[in-house]
Order: sequence, then C-alpha cells, then structure tokens
Amino acid sequence: MNINQITHSQLVEAVTLVYDEDSSCRILRAGNWKNKDNKEIKKHNGIVYFISVNDEVVKIGGSSTTIGKLIGQYLINLESKAEPRENRFCLHLRILSHLVRGDVVKYHFIPVEDMVTYCEGMFGETLTANHREFRIVESRLIEQFVMSEGSVPVWNNSE
Repeated sequence: MNINQITHSQLVEAVTLVYDEDSSCRILRAGNWKNKDNKEIKKHNGIVYFISVNDEVVKIGGSSTTIGKLIGQYLINLESKAEPRENRFCLHLRILSHLVRGDVVKYHFIPVEDMVTYCEGMFGETLTANHREFRIVESRLIEQFVMSEGSVPVWNNSE
C-alpha cells in the first residue's frame, strides 16, 4: 500500500543516507519541526505510526511515547551504533539496509486522543478513567490494511 493512500496520517520525518567518499556515512533527517503545529505534535504521547520505504508501507506500530522519541530510538542506533532496545526487533538494521541502497524511509503517524471509560465503583459511584488506547487503534488499522492488501505490512511479521 502506498503511504499516500492513508489520508489521515501526518508525515513527520523523511530519512536518507548521505555518503561522502572523504568522510563516513551520515543520516540526513528531513523533519518539518519548525512549524508550530508540528512542534506540538512532536510532544503528543500515544501514537500509531507508519514506516514507509519509497512510499510503500512496511510497518504499522503503536507507542505510548512521542513520535520524536520513537524516531530517535530507531535512528540513534544507526547514528551511534548503540545497542537497540529489546523491543525494536532489529528494525534499525532493516532501515539501514534500505538507506544504504539509496531508499527513502519515512515516518508518518496518527495521534491517539484521550479516551474516557466509565465504570461503577465498589460503592455505587461512577469512576472515570482517562487513557490513550493506541493498541486498539493500531489493531484496527492493521485490520484495515489486511482487508485492503491481504496481509500485514512486511515488517510487522518480524515481531
């Protein structure tokens, strides 16, 4: 599926690899964080994200963190050769292999807004819980992808 078919997501970062024979490779990040709205978006906790390679969706995921921190987790491992967190499933290596080939990796996301749940307490009172159920939204989006494409995004199989 082409990322441009997803009309509700927002592009926050495009990544390419710059290679200069006189120096080592470096990651070129082309984010649009100067826009005031995007700065606020970058701080939003609770997201569903899409990773695309050359505009083809390869991963749909969810996170309780911000999109800025999530991208940093994938890219810091490429830039510093640090060990990834255990829940990255070596996706940074897949990203790097595509960047080395000259592909463009993009990150899009959908912010998940607060949801409210009401339930009855032990003494008959109504209890309220505010939360962001990004996993529910992520599951529904993966279901939509499967209905459209016949299978989950290729990198979702690595988890």
